[in-house]
Amino acid sequence: MQTTAKPKEPAFSRIDAERERLRKAGFTDEEIRQILIARETGAAQGMGGGGHGVLSGVLSNLAAVMTHARNFLPSLAADLARMLNRHVPPLLRIEAAFTLVAKCAIIAVLAYVVDLEFITLKANAQRAKADACETTMKALIDSTPLMELGNESMNKKIDELCK
Repeated sequence: MQTTAKPKEPAFSRIDAERERLRKAGFTDEEIRQILIARETGAAQGMGGGGHGVLSGVLSNLAAVMTHARNFLPSLAADLARMLNRHVPPLLRIEAAFTLVAKCAIIAVLAYVVDLEFITLKANAQRAKADACETTMKALIDSTPLMELGNESMNKKIDELCK
């Protein structure tokens, strides 16, 4: 008994779309393979070292957000192209649209968190400056004779120290 069914073609994937795009750009199969491997290993490594020291707090989180955004950019472009391509099946176009929206939402949430951290950093800096000014004024008042506290030169000193 023979079957006349044709073998099923594999589903169109993002990797296939990227390979096709790179082929059209003039890359060989070996170069395409190297590019895809480099993208995957680059995404896995994150920011990488480089001897810049250890980042902490806001800078560390900003670097993490920038890494996510940088790693999402090629796939965002591929998702957008797949979503707008009329030759791709509708289900895959819808999937690309949802993926694009999800990735943009992730980047937006991470950017919002970093913005909150910048606001907190600014508030902490202002608080530290106010505390330093208060300490300086107390030390100045404690070391100044009572007769000199109300004169104009003392007010100028306090203004200069707390700018």
